[in-house]
Amino acid sequence: MNGFLSTTKDETVAKRFASEGIPKPNQIAVIFKLNIDPKVIDKPYAEIPLDRHGVGPYEEELLFSIGSVWRINNVIDLQDNTE
Repeated sequence: MNGFLSTTKDETVAKRFASEGIPKPNQIAVIFKLNIDPKVIDKPYAEIPLDRHGVGPYEEELLFSIGSVWRINNVIDLQDNTE
């Protein structure tokens, strides 16, 4: 598979992307909070400048190579969160 995982540093942007689209039965939106140490990343990644290619000037996009591995440390259900 060729491609990248598109992410953002901005939580508001992440919530906007997670809430877009038509809800499908038996599916939910998920937001991951990533703690990244550039010294231990073994796959290519890129930080996209604010003035290029994003959906808006404040997207703060990061791209990670497909095949990057993440560890889930905690899960929080925000279903009742009114933010």
